[in-house]
Amino acid sequence: MDYFIDDLVSGLSFNPQYQSYGKAIALIPATEVVEKREDILRFIASHPSDESAHLKALVEKMNEFDNPLVMVVTFK
Repeated sequence: MDYFIDDLVSGLSFNPQYQSYGKAIALIPATEVVEKREDILRFIASHPSDESAHLKALVEKMNEFDNPLVMVVTFK
């Protein structure tokens, strides 16, 4: 998944399942979040925000059996 990169909150690359009106929606499988947990947490630590603090709490608790993350991105 390397179509876009979330360079504000998570650092994750994603391939949108839907894109319209300046927004994109992607599903990030829990297995990918768990696999990239340390990278995501490092990115969050270097890019603090309210959104990243909320994501950090989710990422720290996720396991590979959880539902995917829904990523909604607003393009600037």
